[in-house]
Amino acid sequence: VLLYVSAIVSMIITTAVTQIPAVAGAFGFAPVIWTDLLIAAGLGLCMIPLVELVKLVQRMIRKEKE
Repeated sequence: VLLYVSAIVSMIITTAVTQIPAVAGAFGFAPVIWTDLLIAAGLGLCMIPLVELVKLVQRMIRKEKE
């Protein structure tokens, strides 16, 4: 549970730093368009099924060797 809370808080802080103009200016960041954030999140989520597919293939190969 603590890991999920930490991940959510981290995402909120990261989003705040990039989206709130005063905070972004303090760190020298340019504003990020929401569509770019959604594209990045979508691409990141695409990795989960890909990794699971690789694990499945590895298990199948391992079973064939036994």
